[in-house]
Amino acid sequence: MSSTEEPFCNDSRKARHAPLNESYLMPSDDVEEQRLHEQQKLLSELFDGRVVVPPVEFNEGSEVLDIATGSGAWVLDFAARYPSADLTKIICIDIGDALFPKSHPPNMTFQANSALQMPLEWTDRFTLVHQRLIIGGVKYDEWEALIQDIYRVTAPGGWVQLCENNAIYEVPGVEQGPATKRLLETLKRLGDAIAMDLLCTRRIEELMNAAGFGDVRVEERVTPLGAWNGEASRRHGENMMTVLHGLKAGVLMFGGLGMVRNGEEYEAVCNEAEREWAEGPGAYVGWYVFTGRKPQ
Repeated sequence: MSSTEEPFCNDSRKARHAPLNESYLMPSDDVEEQRLHEQQKLLSELFDGRVVVPPVEFNEGSEVLDIATGSGAWVLDFAARYPSADLTKIICIDIGDALFPKSHPPNMTFQANSALQMPLEWTDRFTLVHQRLIIGGVKYDEWEALIQDIYRVTAPGGWVQLCENNAIYEVPGVEQGPATKRLLETLKRLGDAIAMDLLCTRRIEELMNAAGFGDVRVEERVTPLGAWNGEASRRHGENMMTVLHGLKAGVLMFGGLGMVRNGEEYEAVCNEAEREWAEGPGAYVGWYVFTGRKPQ
């Protein structure tokens, strides 16, 4: 987003009617596209300005796979920042194509494809495999197979970079506000309802080692949410709150999960939680980047 575009602040996040994808609870709409691009900026800043974390060398003929590409926010930033990206062939996949960018460099292709069903011809192919925030599209018992298949498609000597978060992160000694507690309990119940592993960050490293990756490393960043901690935390809080507003249809699909009676009540809880975040500490998100290399 250029400096001439409007900042990411959109009340339409509270009234979103995009069709719900059974494999992805967030709406595939303009608000989500904008949020994903803002999220890319936030995460790049959070991880010291880096788009690619492992020490990958890209040469003529190198291939890159971007899993769960969404709007292509990460891969477009990669192409813009790394001159060597022009040497590569880039394949971007997602379960649906509604958010795919309308324009992109000619060395990129976007295709609707499940990360759990990657083609056999991709075996030992990619110099870098990138995946971020597939947490909402993978069930608890699918993570092992997913990591194993990522290992399969990574070229010998190639690298992987996986990024996930813990949105129910709790800081010892920090009291959450009542609306925040209620909202996070709703999120936990939604995760249980769809068999989502909200704590996948606790086992990805182990799964990567078991799959055969070497040089496995984890970088953690914990960010407070809300304007009380400055501009960066305000932006992180706004981005996360847009996610929570976007999950309203999923919550209602399961009858409110015993936490809310209707959409209006859910939105009221979100609004009150956002007020809590603005006033003082209470909500945090843990972000994790996992990197590893497939042996030669």
